Amino acid sequence: MRQAFFMLLMSLCLAAPALADGGHDHHAVPTLMNQTTTTVTMKDNTVTLT
Repeated sequence: MRQAFFMLLMSLCLAAPALADGGHDHHAVPTLMNQTTTTVTMKDNTVTLT
């Protein structure tokens, strides 16, 4: 039993941690470099975006 506990402890100590990269932003707002004009047309019950 003591040998199994020792092996478990050693395997946890020797395992390298897998850390996430902190260089990204989860809440970044996407931006368009070449924005075009958007036209909204409403006719009867239809809305058209062009």
